[in-house]
Amino acid sequence: RNSLIQITRTDITDKMDSFMKGLVLLCLVSLSAAVIQDGIVACGADSSWKPTGAKTSRAVERQSANSIQFKKAYKRAPKVILSVIQLDSEQSQNLRYEIRLNSVANTGFKFSCVTWHYTKIYSLTVRWVSVDE
Repeated sequence: RNSLIQITRTDITDKMDSFMKGLVLLCLVSLSAAVIQDGIVACGADSSWKPTGAKTSRAVERQSANSIQFKKAYKRAPKVILSVIQLDSEQSQNLRYEIRLNSVANTGFKFSCVTWHYTKIYSLTVRWVSVDE
């Protein structure tokens, strides 16, 4: 006996719709179990930053080194995201800066606000977010 299986576009759309709903639900359940911590760090003015000591072609590279301890330790090192949320600099000079994530552990992380050459930073503020995997 030969059977003809007929699949319509509606059948595929319904199955994809159910799949997508399940995928979204799975993501929400995973996210709700995630541990997320965040904070804000003022790196301040570069006039108080220390030389990096790095052998680089960048003249007068200087940094504000920061060490963050998590309020609650993670089971393993989390993902850390850094973003600049405020920056005030001298308009007559080129703007050069980096935010460097130096190390991450389950108990905290280290990062640096860095600038070089003739850039003049009056204030720089960083927001961080950590999320377990």
